[in-house]
Amino acid sequence: MLPNDVKDASRLIEWGLHPRALPEAHPEYRDLVRRWTDDGAFKTIVASVAEGLKLRVVGVSARTGIVLGTETESVFAYTISRFRRHVSNDDAAVVALVLVAAAATFYPAQDTLDSDEIMSPTATLSEVRDRLSKLCQALESQHKASDATAARWRKGWQSIRARAHPSQLARPASRYIVQAGSVIPAALITGIRSDLPGEITAQVTENVYDSPSGKFLLIPQGARLIGQYDSQISFGQSRVLLVWRRIIMPNGTSIVLEHQPGADSAGYAGLEDEVDYHWGNLVKAAAISTLLGISSELVLNSNNAVVQALRTGAENTVNQTGQTLVSRQLNVQPTLTIRPGFPVRVVVNRDLIFVPYKG
Repeated sequence: MLPNDVKDASRLIEWGLHPRALPEAHPEYRDLVRRWTDDGAFKTIVASVAEGLKLRVVGVSARTGIVLGTETESVFAYTISRFRRHVSNDDAAVVALVLVAAAATFYPAQDTLDSDEIMSPTATLSEVRDRLSKLCQALESQHKASDATAARWRKGWQSIRARAHPSQLARPASRYIVQAGSVIPAALITGIRSDLPGEITAQVTENVYDSPSGKFLLIPQGARLIGQYDSQISFGQSRVLLVWRRIIMPNGTSIVLEHQPGADSAGYAGLEDEVDYHWGNLVKAAAISTLLGISSELVLNSNNAVVQALRTGAENTVNQTGQTLVSRQLNVQPTLTIRPGFPVRVVVNRDLIFVPYKG
């Protein structure tokens, strides 16, 4: 087991802590999932790292990525106390109504209670969904009749009704929202060289306002973007893939972007600037291979059997050495360079809620 194996295993676990991230959108994540599938030793290392963090690997797939569960004592376990601290009253109302619908669906009927047999009640997801829909309809009817209890749960059943009917128009979650599909223009502060992975920083070049009205300044010009780029480059590739993880306002406030994709000014994924395919080194290796082959033909030119054997062995050795030199140069991935100041865009793929910026 090498240190890089443990590092890769930790990175895969870290990706699992971002439930919205999908392998198809992130090359590093995709490669780690593929390695987990193909490499039994790596799978064991991932399980050991997860166990050390009091996590467990529930499953891994190319579509959904890695799914993690938690042990009871894990710091990642989502307890009721943490739920109360981090969930708004509206979201708590939604969760409460869902739990009530689930409990009502699984609660045994009267004929089951009267039976002496021990039975495990079963239900499908569609049955729970239907029960939840009926519960929301009942609360809506009671709300129209000015029922105080239904009014208290109004935010909860309204949110569920909106989600249950995606074809209906839904209001923005907030007035101060940058909705999916928006573009945040910026320019790189730090350059990119694909020989090694690294962090990148960019600066927002234009003010960004709320999507519904365009009146509220949410991201001012000069805000800093923090991201990272992918160094896994295949031969013939000319674009660097990058994602943005955080944005920091000039007043010090910040928001996590959760791997928003980066694009160029035309909207194409990744950035393209300078590409070095290392042709010079490849030509040098080919020239050395050729010279070695010629030299093996020129030396030991004799009809003596011993000399002929030495010559044949020398030719084979020199030929293999030349092929190895050329092969190594062919395996060197291109170096992609993006210079500082290069224009870049953040393509927002999910709604982001801010507060109006105050300098």
